[in-house]
Amino acid sequence: RFFHSVKAKRLFVSLLALCTLLCALLAFCGCKGTPILTDYVSEHRNNLFLYEGDDFFIKAQNVEREHPYVADGYKGEMTHRAELFITAPVGTQSCSLFFIADGIEHRGEASYDNVKKHFYYSCAADLSNTESLPLRIGFDGAEQEITLSSVKTKDLLSANELLARLFEAEAELLKPLVHGREFCGELYIRLLYENAPYFYVGVVDRSGNTTAFLMDGKTGKILAKRNA
Repeated sequence: RFFHSVKAKRLFVSLLALCTLLCALLAFCGCKGTPILTDYVSEHRNNLFLYEGDDFFIKAQNVEREHPYVADGYKGEMTHRAELFITAPVGTQSCSLFFIADGIEHRGEASYDNVKKHFYYSCAADLSNTESLPLRIGFDGAEQEITLSSVKTKDLLSANELLARLFEAEAELLKPLVHGREFCGELYIRLLYENAPYFYVGVVDRSGNTTAFLMDGKTGKILAKRNA
């Protein structure tokens, strides 16, 4: 009995030591991990549509954005919206819209922004993977059907690729914001287009300091940098 008792105690101690070692290894591996930067994106404009008529212009965009929207270095609860901005013919008093996204009909009256001088419409629709957007638009009741084309191309960088290239190029700025597997800040990604696709990327630390970058949409090259 004594022999078996000593043997059991030794086995128990060995198992306890093994468990302790495994826990230490897991903790070490967790500390050595890196954060998934896309988890800290609090605004992502990941699709953009443009249309230019003879006397009007339309921009539509797919946006995931935190609500409330605060540049404080912390990602909040996200909402998903489709937003349309319409520069209507001079003298237009009303603007109506109708389109279908993922089999769901969206229709309504756009509101007019007196400051920016354009109509605005927003709804809960997902246009992230849409290549073209057929749209029925009415100016003061006179309707016409048009199609907006996405500026996205197959060689456009994904959010993961874009942030990886930014992290590589701006390690001096970004590495101090990494603590273990946490990124102590929030990120903005906005798809832009001016004869070619670009990205605006904003980095906001937890003191509210913002560094903005303009990056080539296909190569990820940083074209401009500004502290806001």
